[in-house]
Amino acid sequence: MTDDVHRPSPGALQSLIYTPRSPQSEQPSLEVLDQLLLPNKKAYIPVKTTQDAWKVIRDMNVRGAPLIAIVAVLSLAVEMSAKSNVQGKDGFASLQTAAAWLQKAVVYLKTSRPTAVNLFTAMDEVLLLSQATTKKHDAVGACVQNAAPLVSAVVRFAEQMLKEDVESNQAIGDHGAAAILANLLPGQGVKVLTHCNTGSLATAGYGTALGVIRSLHKEGRLARVFCTETRPYNQGARLTAFELVQDQLPGTLITDSMVSFLMATQGLDAIVVGADRIAANGDTANKIGTYQLAVTAKHHGVAFYVAAPFTSFDLSLASGDQIEIEERPARELTQVQGIQVAPQEIAVWNPGFDVTPASLITGIITEKGVIHPFPSAGATDAKPRVPTQETGEDRRKSNGTVGHGRRMTFDIPGFLNGEGAHQIPSSLPDAAAPTPSMELDSANLPSPSSGYKALSEENVALFLEKHVRDVWDLLGARTGAEVEISEVGDGNLNLVFIVRGPKNTVVVKQALPYVRCVGESWPLTLDRAFYEAAALQEEGRHTPRLVPEVYYSNRALALIVMQFVPPPHIILRKALIRGDVLSTLAADLSDFMARNLFFTSSFHHSGPSKREAVAFWSGNHGLCALTEAVVFTEPYCPEVAHNRWTSPALDETVAQLRQDQALKVAVGKLKAKFMDSTEALCHGDLHTGSVMVKEGSTVVIDPEFAFYGPMGFECGALLANFWLNYFSQAGRASDGGGRHEYAEWVLDTSVAIWQEFCAKFLALWADAATHQGEGFKRVAYAKPEELRAAQEAFVQDLLRDTLGFAGCKMIRRIIGIAHVEDFESIPDPQVRAACEKRALSMARTLVVHGGEYASMEAVAALARKA
Repeated sequence: MTDDVHRPSPGALQSLIYTPRSPQSEQPSLEVLDQLLLPNKKAYIPVKTTQDAWKVIRDMNVRGAPLIAIVAVLSLAVEMSAKSNVQGKDGFASLQTAAAWLQKAVVYLKTSRPTAVNLFTAMDEVLLLSQATTKKHDAVGACVQNAAPLVSAVVRFAEQMLKEDVESNQAIGDHGAAAILANLLPGQGVKVLTHCNTGSLATAGYGTALGVIRSLHKEGRLARVFCTETRPYNQGARLTAFELVQDQLPGTLITDSMVSFLMATQGLDAIVVGADRIAANGDTANKIGTYQLAVTAKHHGVAFYVAAPFTSFDLSLASGDQIEIEERPARELTQVQGIQVAPQEIAVWNPGFDVTPASLITGIITEKGVIHPFPSAGATDAKPRVPTQETGEDRRKSNGTVGHGRRMTFDIPGFLNGEGAHQIPSSLPDAAAPTPSMELDSANLPSPSSGYKALSEENVALFLEKHVRDVWDLLGARTGAEVEISEVGDGNLNLVFIVRGPKNTVVVKQALPYVRCVGESWPLTLDRAFYEAAALQEEGRHTPRLVPEVYYSNRALALIVMQFVPPPHIILRKALIRGDVLSTLAADLSDFMARNLFFTSSFHHSGPSKREAVAFWSGNHGLCALTEAVVFTEPYCPEVAHNRWTSPALDETVAQLRQDQALKVAVGKLKAKFMDSTEALCHGDLHTGSVMVKEGSTVVIDPEFAFYGPMGFECGALLANFWLNYFSQAGRASDGGGRHEYAEWVLDTSVAIWQEFCAKFLALWADAATHQGEGFKRVAYAKPEELRAAQEAFVQDLLRDTLGFAGCKMIRRIIGIAHVEDFESIPDPQVRAACEKRALSMARTLVVHGGEYASMEAVAALARKA
């Protein structure tokens, strides 16, 4: 760092002057601008000790969350440098005494202001730095008689933090300007409002929210910036207005109470504010008055942005309800420059901050980009959120709520995990830079805000006890010894733990970063767990008795904690192999498909909300790509080594399929439809292995493949597995010649599922209370015969798609990578191959000639003849 980096030139506006060590000066120095004297006087206060820093922070000579943290860290660097050159009790006798002093100083500085998280984050990082430095030197000697390694590390950390703050602010400014301009006409000037002060006086330079405004001006697009006076401390009038005049920006000062009238009469394009602390769900604490700005912005349809660096995020807080709000002295409200302006006897409430709910925030602008919200699922803040139906008029009336009462929220941990959360710069100390793992306990336990780490039977209970107290209380356990854990995952993609407590049992499911049966050579996205939790919540809104409840989810850890489906429930595939007759199965599965497909389609969605939902679910493209490969491509490619089949009995059949031009063309068309059609939210992997049953009860699980796709894929995937089981029954030896009667029940059940599905879907379509969307809009089909014709055409097209996709699924389960237990459990390979040949014959017919079948009864007849 050069000597003049943080020394202002004449007339320049700088929140602090920091002079680093140089040949001319053995120790750094720090001065801060006394912002209480602005705009009438510019004077700098020397900060030589942490006591000096505490006082200028507490008395608000310096303010702004980023600047408070920087001043605190720089004061540590300055005082430690001074103490390292002093002998005796006022100096550092060793590295260990310096570390002990540093720990006390950090605790002391944290007491200066309670709300801004930047200060606490920076202090915690300094402590981690101290621990890493002392640990490194403890390994080579019991006591280091020189504090220089720690002092040097702290100084480097402080100077790097100062440098990065300016760079981050400039990135925030550019990202924010781009986000605002993206919603305006080319060349249109921007009218923007800001609150309090978030510019060079609140940071090391450039600013956060005011940095966005500076970037708009740099682009030549800033028409006018309005700044509120920001009572009671008048940071807007004293500081922001001062910065606008200094930088010659087109600014106008207004009182806080004028904002609503300004929006109504002159209009605004955006409001941009800063943040002192942002919770994991996007709730934001900022200067008092911010909340009411957000409320009036929502009413007037004005975009409301929060601009803040990663250091302002506090992932330990699920929501803004947990943010501590500082209350300031009464005199700040009753006096102006020492003159009493209110009766001394009046009671005063003077919170320094308020919390703006995430539902009122358009976007959070960070140095890595803009975090956009999406509608909540109406459960706890820890759960992921999913778009749902809402018309433009509904959005204005709901004041932040979305269709079916859900509100906007943010997935802050997911964004930070994807972009890389703030960490101590690796270029800092010669000691090893601390990482999140240094904060873990002796069990090396993952934490909700850490990066991905797989859980194990040894630490699942401890994770729940430490980080998911609601679930821990649900289990009813006092200690880990009272909890029984077993890992039961038998699939290829996840770890699944059954956690049994004295009162209740839950399932903990964690995604693996690869396909288990292949290994790490086949990586998978971990985000699928986030989408699985979101899908369970969406399905739970439409069919609550047919899916497990989600208690908790964590995107960074790819983790879901959900309701346990108790015995005697078993996987449907095993029940069909065993020969169970289930009286409500067809009714339950048809209900699940009809309601979920209908309510997530354009039959119920408005155009904008449907596109919003499609955009959200398109994020699960990793598992869509897996389906595209293993269902539609790889079974037809001889070079794919992990394909397998019952060989040699099926060798000739497989070769014929791979040379079947008509089949491959039809499969290609179905793959295109899978990729291009976005009719409804599909479970994505609905088959007899993703359903749990007992007599009178059905529960659908594992929607991690959820995506917006063709309805026929959903229907076809399920029916294909019934038909695979139907053909496998001939290989069962229980009655010497297979279980013909039970096979007929399976086939009849598949027909019943389709028929009941169609009846329920069409009933929802016919009902004006549920058919509210753009699809086949009711006004265009007012006559009964018109509606009937539309429904008949829709069902016939859906039947064609269903049969085609079912055929693809059947083929892939016999000659692809993953097979089904229905066939695999037949021990005699010749008997098994005979069953599989019949299934393949039917599958080819469904793919190539599916459009020729007018009813599911005709398809059942095909199965019997195969």
